[in-house]
Amino acid sequence: NIVASRIANRFDLGGLAETVDGACASSLLALEMAVDRLRLGRSDAAVVGGVFLAQVRPFLFVFNRLHVRRVVFMNG
Repeated sequence: NIVASRIANRFDLGGLAETVDGACASSLLALEMAVDRLRLGRSDAAVVGGVFLAQVRPFLFVFNRLHVRRVVFMNG
């Protein structure tokens, strides 16, 4: 949550700042949570973003064998 809080602080967003961990569905879960808060009137606005970062080479090889597209292999 530190990253979400620092970004919210840097842009002076105020309000709730949280990190969602839902494996491959984190971005979708974050969007769903934001929409729910907006529908319930608990928030006036929401900013939702997603990032995928895998730095472990065996993890990337598994996705490659499953023919997952857009997996970037990094050297070093």
